[in-house]
Amino acid sequence: MAIPSGSGTEVLKRYVQDANSGGYDSLPAVGTNHIHTVLTIIIANTANAVCTLGIAIDTSGDNVDIINNNGGQTIPAYGTFVFSDKIVLHPADVLKIYTSQSSDLHVSYIDQDWT
Repeated sequence: MAIPSGSGTEVLKRYVQDANSGGYDSLPAVGTNHIHTVLTIIIANTANAVCTLGIAIDTSGDNVDIINNNGGQTIPAYGTFVFSDKIVLHPADVLKIYTSQSSDLHVSYIDQDWT
């Protein structure tokens, strides 16, 4: 993607998933002429068991781990984990969140649009 020039918009958005059943949950792919800056990812473990967490970016078929889901981070039963480091996603990137237990997800991000 070329560096945008000219006017565009920046909108705060969120992605919410209520109690997914575990496994990977993927946000929609970033569209052409968009950049997403992830501000926070909040995961609330809704199960009465320890939850293993993983966060990755799918860059056209290659997963790049932010937090490896093989023991990289755990959330206690009914606990909450907040990831507040910023992540920049370019067109076609997909943010993937893995949880081993049922969990509520909340992702807040800035959508920069130059279409």
